[in-house]
Amino acid sequence: MSQDIYGLRTATPASSAVGADYGFVRLHETSTRRVTRGVWAGGGVLFDSHSNVGPAEGVEEEWPTSPYVTYSQSHDLPLEGQQSAGVSANVPINTRDSDIEPRRGAVRERRVSDVRRRLHVAVAALRHAYYLPLNKDRRHLLAVWLLGDMTTHGAPLAISICRRPSWT
Repeated sequence: MSQDIYGLRTATPASSAVGADYGFVRLHETSTRRVTRGVWAGGGVLFDSHSNVGPAEGVEEEWPTSPYVTYSQSHDLPLEGQQSAGVSANVPINTRDSDIEPRRGAVRERRVSDVRRRLHVAVAALRHAYYLPLNKDRRHLLAVWLLGDMTTHGAPLAISICRRPSWT
C-alpha cells in the first residue's frame, strides 16, 4: 500500500506530504445482541498491522525527518512496522427505521477499546448519525455524521495518525 503521510498539526500543508509504502492488515470484528428496543450491547476483537514500512520511491532523503519517523522515535515505536491487538466493548443505540436506507431516526454508538502492543493504549470512540428531512415526503434527507476516536492513554500507531483523512 502507498500513502502520503503528513504532520500532526491541522495547518500542515499538502505540499509537506512524504510518501510511505507499507503492508496493511486490519481485522475489526464486533458481535452485538439486542438488549431492548433499539439498544444493543456487545464486544469485539481488534487487530491492526502495518508492516514493511518505508519510504516510497523518490523520497528516501526526506524519510528520516518524516512525520512517521519523528513520531515513532519520540514514542519509542519500531520504524519497520507496528502492530496492535485488543478488545472492545460496544453499545450502539439505533432508532433508524432501516439500516440500509434510513428515512428517520438516529444511530449513536460508544466503543471503548483496550489495545495492547508494546505500549498500552486505551481508545474511546463515538459515532452519531442523524437523518433530517429536507421536504415533507422525506424523499430528500440530510445525513449528519459525527465521528471521533479519542486516545485516552498511551500513543496510537504512528501510521494511523499521520495520514490525511480520505474526505479532505
